[in-house]
Amino acid sequence: MDFQIILYNYQHYSKLYASGELFDMTFENRYAPFSKPHTLKIILPLTNLFEGSYQLIETIVNKNHGSSFDKWVELGGSPIETKDDIEYLKYASIPRIQKKTLYTENNSLKIIAELEPHEVRLIELKPINKLT
Repeated sequence: MDFQIILYNYQHYSKLYASGELFDMTFENRYAPFSKPHTLKIILPLTNLFEGSYQLIETIVNKNHGSSFDKWVELGGSPIETKDDIEYLKYASIPRIQKKTLYTENNSLKIIAELEPHEVRLIELKPINKLT
C-alpha cells in the first residue's frame, strides 16, 4: 500500500497587518506581516503497515527550495531582462527531494518532519518489499 501525505506550515499574519497596516512590506519583502514565524515539528505515527522496508520520498517547497520568488529577490528583485536570468530562476526554483529507506517495527513507522515557515511538503511512502 502506497501513501501520499501533504503537509503545510501555515503562518498567520499579524493583527496590525489584518487591520491594514503594511509596516515596511514592499513588493520584494513579503514576509514582514508574519511577525512570529515558527518551525513546525510534525510526528506521524503509521500503524497496521506491512512488515518490511519502505522508501520515503519527500518533495519540499520553501523559501530556500522551489520558490522562484525568493530566488528572484536574491537576484536583486530587478526586472528579469535576460534569458540567462530566466534559465537561472528555472534551475534555482526546483523543489528539494530527499529519499531514505525506513523499516517497520511491529508493523509501524514514525515519520518526523520539521517544516520551515510557509513550507509545503509532499511525503510519499512506498513499500520496497513485504515479509510474509
